[in-house]
Amino acid sequence: PGNSTAAMKAALPGGWLITAVELGADMRRVLARSFSDAPCVQVVNGRAEAIPLPDGSAGLGAACTAYHWVDRVGFFRESARVLAPGGVLALVRNRRVPCPVVTALDGYIAAHSVEVGDYALREAGKEPSVRELSDVEGFTTARSRTYAWSETRDARGMIDLYLTRSTMWGIVRRRGL
Repeated sequence: PGNSTAAMKAALPGGWLITAVELGADMRRVLARSFSDAPCVQVVNGRAEAIPLPDGSAGLGAACTAYHWVDRVGFFRESARVLAPGGVLALVRNRRVPCPVVTALDGYIAAHSVEVGDYALREAGKEPSVRELSDVEGFTTARSRTYAWSETRDARGMIDLYLTRSTMWGIVRRRGL
């Protein structure tokens, strides 16, 4: 929904062009609407394994809470192709600290979703290990960093957050909601 794009826009110095590559038409519409007044953000149709950018054109590549959806070999090959010499690839993922409402929502999803299966195994597959990253051709150094942060959401914000998840949409579709 643009959370990561907004954070990058705020964190990067002026003069950076942010290209949000998104496969889903609905998400592209949301992103384009969210950044319609930001000429430094462009939203393009594409996927991680075929990034619509020229060779060596990016100083920073980022996959934010998306790594588990892509073909890893193709993604790394494309990232190495589009990154400029000295460019950085960042894989960003949220790890939630359990609280009663999140535990209850996750339990509901695990109980009603055919996509989830083993929830712990699914979560573990959402990020590569440093060892796996160190073995990727075209990249020289892999590091893992953890940053603590928190966010407060009201009920509408929680609903919106969970509706961005494919596992929840599977439940919604099956139940006809």
